[in-house]
Amino acid sequence: VNTQVPASKNENEGDAEAESDKKPEKEEVDETDPQMLLLQQLQQEEDEKAAAEEGEGDEGEVAAADDLIEEAQVAWECFDTCRVIINKLLEEGKARNIDHKREIELMKKLSDVHIRVGDMEMWRENFEVALDEFGKAKDITLYTSGENSRELASIYYLIGLGVSFILGREAESIDNFQQARAIFVTLLKEKLAKTELSEEDFKITEGDSEEIQELKLFTQQMDEKIEDLNLQAEEYSMNALGKLQEALQENKQQETFGKPM
Repeated sequence: VNTQVPASKNENEGDAEAESDKKPEKEEVDETDPQMLLLQQLQQEEDEKAAAEEGEGDEGEVAAADDLIEEAQVAWECFDTCRVIINKLLEEGKARNIDHKREIELMKKLSDVHIRVGDMEMWRENFEVALDEFGKAKDITLYTSGENSRELASIYYLIGLGVSFILGREAESIDNFQQARAIFVTLLKEKLAKTELSEEDFKITEGDSEEIQELKLFTQQMDEKIEDLNLQAEEYSMNALGKLQEALQENKQQETFGKPM
């Protein structure tokens, strides 16, 4: 006969609740488990790959910059070779008395080379060297195309742009932009068959030819450049004046403190 008293309903429920309150023990990871080792290895490879890609991004930017510098150097050497060849052809032509048309053709090519080299020096931020190249192109263009040519106006613009990057030379830059503007205005007068232009004449209309639209647009761009440089020159003058006043005030204070009582 079984004399054991069966547990009551409440006791059974209590035991069940006690069992449910027990937190499951954390399973120990078997570091020798092949699947776990494989997962760890794959994760490590992904991390290394991500780090390598990030490093390659930085290295790629540096490599791209180096390639650009190398290409610029190659281009400069090509232009320099062109300059040597053209100058040699001009010297030989003078000895053979080549016709004027051939001389003008060669000199225009030489002017183009100076402009291209000047552009490259601007990119390198060698502004003085660039201005020297543009100056040579200007002298050649004055001879080949005259004083009122679009080619000359473009060179005046490039000179003005190059000078604008040099602090304190705003007036020189403005002068070159004004020279370019004057040529565009002269050409526009010729195209419109007018001796004087009104404010309305500079506005672009649908009936304008492509060349007239370009001349009006270039004139407007010169006006904007001149206005910006005038503001820049005024700001530079104000800053210089402020610094001068500060220096004079400081000098005055030193003289006052230095006097004997």
